Amino acid sequence: MTTSRSRRSILLAATAASALLVALALVASLAASTASAIEPSVRNLVIRSITVDPQTKVATAKGAVTCTGGNEATVFVDVSQTVGRLHTVTASGSKDVACDGRVNFRLRLRNEVGRLGSGDAMVEAFALTCTRDECFGTDFAKVLLITTAQ
Repeated sequence: MTTSRSRRSILLAATAASALLVALALVASLAASTASAIEPSVRNLVIRSITVDPQTKVATAKGAVTCTGGNEATVFVDVSQTVGRLHTVTASGSKDVACDGRVNFRLRLRNEVGRLGSGDAMVEAFALTCTRDECFGTDFAKVLLITTAQ
């Protein structure tokens, strides 16, 4: 009788251990599918400054964006500045940034029409990250003072 009780105890313990392993595997697979189902998020885009190098006349935008759940995000920046009564100069640029939380970035702007100089300018920016099926993004638009780089 002692032998059958000890066999039963061993069998019961093995069954309980197997059930526990199955339950843990199920929880792990559910957690993995939930993690992969998280949609990317891009938010809190800000352009902090636009500066122009007085020697090269190259403008640089500095800012930050919060991106989660994606591989990388792309930041696009367009700047337009009115010079005189009729003339508008423009510059733009883009940069890929890591999508791992709050990311600071710095990107060079290419002059398209004329050259940016010190003074007020309209700054419009957009940050975007995509999955296979859809894209997620945020934008920023504000008049900023362009300054000369130190």
